[in-house]
Amino acid sequence: MKIDLSFNRNLINILIGKLPEKILNLDLDFEFQLTLDSTTYGWVRFDDGLLNAIYIIVKIKNKPNYVILKFNHINDEFLFKNIYMQPGTNADIFTDGDDNEYVYEYRYDSNMNLVSTYKQYLRESKFPKTDELHVKKVNEMGNQVDIDYVAGAWPTSKEARDFTNLFKGLEEQKIIVNKSEFYGLCGYGMKKNSDVIYLEIGKYESTE
Repeated sequence: MKIDLSFNRNLINILIGKLPEKILNLDLDFEFQLTLDSTTYGWVRFDDGLLNAIYIIVKIKNKPNYVILKFNHINDEFLFKNIYMQPGTNADIFTDGDDNEYVYEYRYDSNMNLVSTYKQYLRESKFPKTDELHVKKVNEMGNQVDIDYVAGAWPTSKEARDFTNLFKGLEEQKIIVNKSEFYGLCGYGMKKNSDVIYLEIGKYESTE
């Protein structure tokens, strides 16, 4: 099963124009998303079934690092909220008490002030198991927290969810382009103990 989801190019151009100066100064490569045939481009977040935000992966020019740009959906438009600095290829790898390996990820505001810290867990399999821990938020504004983000059911599993209605709304709003074989299916993540989901936007095979 092939998943083929991408962000609308016109939307990307609009979002670039909304980036604060300190973010633009990072020398980001927005063409990165157009050069890869099999990758994750980002996520679309829904809270209680309502569009909340989009997250777009962007590469830093001439560096192995990439970042995630978060734009909140407010009053039918997207406004820049945060930038997540992803670990590079030389990032330090840590191990928790269960021998799970992870690296640190950091979230900043428009002035590059640190907002949150996360543990991003490293997984060998590209086919995540349902409820498998992917990310843990450990600090928010200087305070220790413990919030888990886990994998949803993979599109080929018996527990796969159909997101047809959400995708139709995203296409009507010209947020994404959906060319997948099975329109309503995709990988997704969840914020544990909440009704928050993250639809994975990208081009990838979902057959194990």
